[in-house]
Amino acid sequence: MKHRLPFRNVFHPVALRIREEGEPEKIDVYHLSTPAHLGIFLENFLGEHPGLTALVRSHLLERDLAEAEPVLLRLEEEGRLVFRQPGNFGGEIPAAAIMLHSRRAQATRLSAAKLRLEFHFARARHKYIIGGDGAVWNASLRATALRRISAPFRRLYFSWQRNSHRRAVEAGLERLGRELALHHSGTGGKKPPGRIPVASRPMLLWADAETGSLHRDPGMSPEEEQEMYDSAYHGRVYIDERRDWDGLLREYQNRRWHNIAAVVPPGRLDRRGDALDIGCGTGGLCDLLRQRGYSVTGIERSPQMIDTCLHNFPQGIEFRAVRMETLAEEGRRFNLVTLSHVLEHIEDAAGFLRNAGRLLARQGVLYVEVPLFVNDPEIMAMRPDWIWQRDHYHEFTRAGLAAVAERAGLRILQHRDSLKAPGNEPYQFLAATSPQSSP
Repeated sequence: MKHRLPFRNVFHPVALRIREEGEPEKIDVYHLSTPAHLGIFLENFLGEHPGLTALVRSHLLERDLAEAEPVLLRLEEEGRLVFRQPGNFGGEIPAAAIMLHSRRAQATRLSAAKLRLEFHFARARHKYIIGGDGAVWNASLRATALRRISAPFRRLYFSWQRNSHRRAVEAGLERLGRELALHHSGTGGKKPPGRIPVASRPMLLWADAETGSLHRDPGMSPEEEQEMYDSAYHGRVYIDERRDWDGLLREYQNRRWHNIAAVVPPGRLDRRGDALDIGCGTGGLCDLLRQRGYSVTGIERSPQMIDTCLHNFPQGIEFRAVRMETLAEEGRRFNLVTLSHVLEHIEDAAGFLRNAGRLLARQGVLYVEVPLFVNDPEIMAMRPDWIWQRDHYHEFTRAGLAAVAERAGLRILQHRDSLKAPGNEPYQFLAATSPQSSP
């Protein structure tokens, strides 16, 4: 049967063919990665295949793995996991051989070479390599040879393609700057159309003549969009680093709280109460709000991401795979509703904000944080991949975000950006209230 790994990279959609009817119910796992990578993979994978047993060979000692990842000890006690020493062959041929590979693996060259050779000569019908970011590669001899032979040509082609697309967008932004300058100065003759074309590659990009915000047509059907989020859009980034996930994101989350405190009036922020994080991702902001004294609910459109949240923060937070309309129907109201890096992913941004505002309690506050678009090469160079973000429908200027909030019927309390903060990506954040939540 085929199985899509929960944390697979959406840009390498290789389906894992684990076993056919009548084949063994065992897989060989060659671990050349971090303990966290092995723990997450086995916990998710074996959980979805109750009849499967993993035979693990690792560059690390069994006791070190079990100490670093207690879940491995539990799986071993349940008989779902068997550790094998390198070079220990024999027994039935497994249904599949999988190598977990990461650059973060602290393995000696000798132990890494031994594991690679064992994996190379493993007797298995299906063979795959799974990277630390969740990318899944076919590891058959033919696929590996073709990948290695074609690698220089693929790198050359993609480099040319990316440079070509970037030049097209940069030229379009230069034209946009001239047209907007003429329009706002009143010396440009006739008024430009509401939509100013910017570029057609790598996707259709156009600007709002009034606010200067960029909008794009990602060409994604609702089915494609849902599939992207169901593929653990956020969680795949952290598959190899769960145990130091808090450490890696602590500075980022603390900066996010600093942004919230910068725009939400202290009197309203100090009330605490119920908080809702819409599009909670892997749950980091929810945990931060919990630590600050809020009773927190986090919602996501992907059930798989909710599973990741529950895995990261199993207690003290209510995580649900529901839409915010469901919470409104239940009569839920919140003192603080956060939309952190969500609105740029929503096609009908004003309608989405309007619905979010309906979830506010009396004197409740809606916090919105999105990337900031400024038609300045030096500033946008701090976000080098923004023109390839197919899932971003909008790149808001400050005027653009304010206009969307006003169209949603919200009253803006404060609106700031991070341009004066050295080294930070350009973000903007605002706090607003809805008429029904205002005193």
